[in-house]
Amino acid sequence: MSSVIWTLTLLTLASSGLCEIPAPVNLSISSHHFIHLLTWEPGPGSPVNLSYTVDVHSLRKAIWLNVSGCEEVVSPLVCNLTGALPDLTDQYYPRVQAKLGNQSSAPTIRKAFVPMEHTDLDPPSVSISVCRHSLCVGLSPPSSQLRQVYTSLSYYLTVSSGEDGAQYTLLTKGLVGEKIEYFEPCRKYCITAKIVTRKPASSQPQCIVVPYSTGLCEIPAPVNLSISSHNFIHLLTWEPGPGSPVNLSYTVDVHSLRKAIWLNVSGCEAVVSPLVCNLTGALPDLTDQYYPRVQAKLGNQSSAPTIRVAFIPMEHTDLDPPSVSISVCRHSLCVGLSPPSSQLRQVYTSLSYNLTVSSGEDGAQYTLLTKGLVGEKIKYFEPGRKYCITATIVNRKPASSQPQCIVVPSSTDREISIVLCMLVIVVLVVMLLLFRTGFVCLRATLPESLVLVQPQDVHLLPSAYDPITCSLLLEEGAAGGQTREGGRNSACEEGEEEAEEVESQGTGGAGYERRPGRPNGISSSGGSAPGAPPSRTVASRCPNPRAAATPL
Repeated sequence: MSSVIWTLTLLTLASSGLCEIPAPVNLSISSHHFIHLLTWEPGPGSPVNLSYTVDVHSLRKAIWLNVSGCEEVVSPLVCNLTGALPDLTDQYYPRVQAKLGNQSSAPTIRKAFVPMEHTDLDPPSVSISVCRHSLCVGLSPPSSQLRQVYTSLSYYLTVSSGEDGAQYTLLTKGLVGEKIEYFEPCRKYCITAKIVTRKPASSQPQCIVVPYSTGLCEIPAPVNLSISSHNFIHLLTWEPGPGSPVNLSYTVDVHSLRKAIWLNVSGCEAVVSPLVCNLTGALPDLTDQYYPRVQAKLGNQSSAPTIRVAFIPMEHTDLDPPSVSISVCRHSLCVGLSPPSSQLRQVYTSLSYNLTVSSGEDGAQYTLLTKGLVGEKIKYFEPGRKYCITATIVNRKPASSQPQCIVVPSSTDREISIVLCMLVIVVLVVMLLLFRTGFVCLRATLPESLVLVQPQDVHLLPSAYDPITCSLLLEEGAAGGQTREGGRNSACEEGEEEAEEVESQGTGGAGYERRPGRPNGISSSGGSAPGAPPSRTVASRCPNPRAAATPL
């Protein structure tokens, strides 16, 4: 509330002309690449609603020039003077004045500003190359709009050579560049540039090693030759020699001690990047001694060759341990070995291995030596104990295979397994015997003579004389559909006669009769048409009614 009252009081005093508006202070110009920005601050006690006007006085023209866009600056207090200062060598005096209504403060004038002298300029870009027997140095402006300005300037070129830091300075005018004709062969040169009479800001150094294109010295030989070999995959690597240029190429060949010749390595005739050569195909003999050689080249020039120490594939390659398998075979533990890949089987067959056998949780272990991939049989072990086996290659880095473990079955387990197997065998034998003897019915194929006989319904009469039964015997023919009913005596007599005939034939027909058909009689075929099973009644023994009536 007090600030509002104070502001109203100032406005009242200002409108009545009782006091002046404070003039702006701290006028400053920041200029970079001829972009000029004027800034200032309000005078002490200035109200917050002031506006500011900016104009510039040209000493050469002796007039005040309005600055476009800076007639009523409120916030931020910045004015771009770039368009108002066209003459780079003229002296300009910026002026700022505060206003509030019809009142104006006293103007504040900054000291003279000369664009060409007071603007900040970046150093030119430097390029360096070898042209015949000289070093050609080129200069270029930071932007194409500034080429005319940078062409009018002078520059210091600082040339440093060697690792001892020796240097000297050349003065050059404009952007025409410079030629440096006096230099030492086989030496590295670096050049920086800065603008004369400016802040000591230098360009980024540009460097070059002269001799490689002029033939004044040899190309550095490659260094740090190394072979990494795994499972007979051989990779040769190296590094450029100290001070080597970036556009070198490298050739690789190999000397065979057994053949006493140098062999070119396919694919490694002009290695640029990465500096790697695959020697796998160039080292076919696993026991020969090979000497790899690398040489740097640039055009028609070559460095001195760098030769590595002897490399023997069978001895110096890194081999993975074989895979291990373990199983129980009879009364032994059978350990099998296999190579990491089928292509290496012949190599792994020629090696020897240490088999480390550990058993139990106490860590007890012992080692067996085995030759080739034939494996090993471990005969001395305790049933019910866990055994783990690993394999390492003899005379190699101590890299072991993954442990393979097994728990040996106890003797009780073996006995139970044997008993169960015997029980299964006994059950199978008993079932087979039951099937063979007929106790277990199976659907068997009947003989042809029995297959042709049609089934018949047979009713057996009791052997004792039963007048009711004998009087009620009925038999129906299947073909004719006739029903025959006889008297009590005739039916019994016929049943008795038929029973005697059956007895006289014995069991040769397996309970079946082969009798010619009789009209209205009872026969095996029943006189019926083919395919219709006849029915008949047979009395095992029907007693004579007369005999049954005779008293004893």
